Amino acid sequence: MADTNFDSVVASTFTGNLTGNVTGNVTGNVTGTVTPTGSVFGTSAVVAAAGSTQAGATLIGAVLMAIVTVTASTEGVRLPSAATNRMVYVTVPGTVGVKVWPFSGDKIDAVATNGAQALVAGKTNLYYAKNTSQWYSMKGA
Repeated sequence: MADTNFDSVVASTFTGNLTGNVTGNVTGNVTGTVTPTGSVFGTSAVVAAAGSTQAGATLIGAVLMAIVTVTASTEGVRLPSAATNRMVYVTVPGTVGVKVWPFSGDKIDAVATNGAQALVAGKTNLYYAKNTSQWYSMKGA
């Protein structure tokens, strides 16, 4: 069977079987069985913390794992905009902790909207967006 290129195809519904490789983004719901092979994990990036306010903190891009370098405990990183079910691991492998800020208008756990949460050096937290404005953290041991 020949390959079919679905570049720039937008469909509201696809019914049938899809076998092969998918490169790019798939958005929506999948019913049935999904059998992943290869890498199904997101990307990682080294992020240099900066600034001492939410606006000055370094924005974490579209990654699953942010490995944060920090030179002063006043520096921070900012989570991407909350989107339902989005997850971001933030890890600080060094000896200096970091402030983790939500995206403007979002909140983390019970901290006030736009308030920072401290992430201790040598730890990793998982941040999970319940909806479009609320992040929850699972703190690493």
